[in-house]
Amino acid sequence: MDAGAVQMIAGQIDGHAARLAQALEAFPFAFASFLAGLKRHQGASYRSLAGVARPLFEHREFADPRDRTALMLAVEGFRGYGDDLRREMLVELFQRCDHETLCRFFQSVLPANGALLRAFANDLLEDAQGLRCLSDAAICRLLILGYGLFDEALYERILAQVRSLPLAEGGKQARQARASARIARAFESGAARAAPPTPAAGAPLRIAVCVSGQMRGYAAAFQTWKHLGLDGHQVKYFVHTWEDTGWRFPDPMSGNGVDRIFKFAPFAEAYRQAGFRYGLAAMKKAYPNFFARLEVSSTLGEADLRAVYGADAVVAIENHRRPEFEHDTNNQLKMFYKIQEAHRLMLEDGGDYDLVIRIRPDRAFRASTAAPDWAGMAEACRRQRVLFFNHLAVTKTLYAGDQFAVGSPEAMGCYANTLGLQTQAIRENWFGFPKRLRSHCSLAHALLLQGVRRRPLEHIHAVEAVPAAAYGRGELRAMLSADLPAGPASEMDRLLWNALAGAAPR
Repeated sequence: MDAGAVQMIAGQIDGHAARLAQALEAFPFAFASFLAGLKRHQGASYRSLAGVARPLFEHREFADPRDRTALMLAVEGFRGYGDDLRREMLVELFQRCDHETLCRFFQSVLPANGALLRAFANDLLEDAQGLRCLSDAAICRLLILGYGLFDEALYERILAQVRSLPLAEGGKQARQARASARIARAFESGAARAAPPTPAAGAPLRIAVCVSGQMRGYAAAFQTWKHLGLDGHQVKYFVHTWEDTGWRFPDPMSGNGVDRIFKFAPFAEAYRQAGFRYGLAAMKKAYPNFFARLEVSSTLGEADLRAVYGADAVVAIENHRRPEFEHDTNNQLKMFYKIQEAHRLMLEDGGDYDLVIRIRPDRAFRASTAAPDWAGMAEACRRQRVLFFNHLAVTKTLYAGDQFAVGSPEAMGCYANTLGLQTQAIRENWFGFPKRLRSHCSLAHALLLQGVRRRPLEHIHAVEAVPAAAYGRGELRAMLSADLPAGPASEMDRLLWNALAGAAPR
């Protein structure tokens, strides 16, 4: 063992620990918020930092008690609600923090904190004062987080109390109270109702499938839709898309799209390393033929889509180069616009559908041990405003999965109305609603504000989306050979070439 090297490392650790203690002393709440936010995407860094930081604050007092509450939540450090976490501590947190700050401390990847929040909500409901110990803003924040964290029975009890609260008159407080009341009324209007006559047992359902977005890998993905078990039902497809099929460049710098397009893992890793070491410009200069082969975007027509979705499919194809999308760099506006327009196609067709499915064209599925209960879903949708989809959660904000959902035409209309509701919320300055269009976040808030209940999907298993093109080991070697006819010459050449030969990248 090199004792000198170990001693030097120990000194570095002491220095970093001292700087960490200084950051905690100067910015305890900001540090807690940052630490909690690491958990979802950087678990190893979170565990390391939490392990070092926790002894620095666990047994000390802070001038602002909220700071210690936040720090202990960030490391899931409380023993239990009513033990070392008391009601007044969470009341204070909800009174003073906006909902996105609260989301960091109660995100779904911190499950112990979610259990604390459920205990807190139950405690409030059982107290004689009830929700009145919270401000109007805090009540709205509880409704937002509870939508992603609470079971339906608990959430309904909270909504019932909100409906009984008097509305504040005038000013900011009234705006906050109106937000909570709007949510409560929306859920009341979508609550259990007398169901219309149900189809005879075993009768086929009328199902509309609304397909929207760029058509990456759509034909191959459609072959997997047989695992949805729609055979035997009356299914009609409504496709609203762009003429450009779309293609995600495998970016060696960020890693986006690399594993999806390169189906040989050693090469995918070497490609990322080459980007990190040499940069994309150098790679494109060295391998022009390789990168030319990657450019697979193409256009399609109605005949192409009807060949896959059926001759009776209703199809609309548009050019994506339109002025209103000029600044839509992350494609969120385009996505919600297409969801809205696919739903409009279905409504204008005039059919009377039991269920509507929203699906992305490249979404693929695997077989399940049992068939989805489409009749059961249709029955639930007739009785309540409910959508079946996965991934309703709390991340750094309220989050809803946006690639596949099932519901009645009415409930799916709420889903498709996300863009319209976002526009209205910005114009009218709704309390608690996102200030700009934010894919999963805007969708989740739109469903919440329209009183849509959510159920998880059963026996429907999505797998990796199908890319516009994918390349295996043999194809990648042939593509790279076009630029290296005499074999590898540079270090970058050898990094990529050896990965395809089977050697691990170094």
